[in-house]
Amino acid sequence: MPTSAHIQDVSQMDRGLAYAEACFETFRVIQGDIFQWQAHWQRLSRGMSAFALDIQVYQAEVYAHCLSTAQAQGEDVLLRLTVSGGQAEWGLNQTSEPLFYVQCLPFQAALPLDLHRVDYPFALQHKIAKFTADYAERLRVIQLLRQKEPSLQSTQYLFCQDGHVLSALTSNILLFQQNQWKMPHGVGILQGIVGEFLVQQGVVLSQSCPVEMLEDCQAMLSLNCGQFMVAVSSIDGRDLDTGHRAIDDIRDILGQEKGVNLV
Repeated sequence: MPTSAHIQDVSQMDRGLAYAEACFETFRVIQGDIFQWQAHWQRLSRGMSAFALDIQVYQAEVYAHCLSTAQAQGEDVLLRLTVSGGQAEWGLNQTSEPLFYVQCLPFQAALPLDLHRVDYPFALQHKIAKFTADYAERLRVIQLLRQKEPSLQSTQYLFCQDGHVLSALTSNILLFQQNQWKMPHGVGILQGIVGEFLVQQGVVLSQSCPVEMLEDCQAMLSLNCGQFMVAVSSIDGRDLDTGHRAIDDIRDILGQEKGVNLV
């Protein structure tokens, strides 16, 4: 246990900490390649533009820095790129130059997931980017759900609301039903980079997904740019086919892209 508080006197503070004026992207850097880098940057820019901050001029410099930082760590690195409003004087309306943070972690493959539906307890909002404030809300959700369902791990949550499937904690969900991959779409769901790529390839249908689809889907996948794809082995205790041929179809498509490594 700590014996004293960590206290720091400051005249300025990063606006990402002070006011959650920040967005981030998480992705892998694999042998010098980033899957769908342009889509990541566009989403990051879209988020920061909501704060009236234009980061477009920094793209080439930030991209080069991400590559060099990751390559110093290894050939397959998980990287989080965060941009905040930068340091400024006290006051909501103060402005400064954007500040970029780069964090690297060794990649670790995830095991198949056992998901359980839980009700998302807060009002849903349109999601256009990975706003830091949205993930602060997710932390609050985790604490609420731990009180109600202490046996569940947060990685097992499948969020639903008003009879519709939303997403997992940090990933989109694909459901294979009636010979078609379907991805939940609507308010409260951030359309992820991997999922949007598969929609553009014509192999995934983006639509509203009633929770009844969980009763008869044959396969499920979790999608994000940290793992790319992780099979769901069960939903609410019902076993799913992690070796379904439709999963192989997604694997084949993603496996052809630069910056992808499917372990």
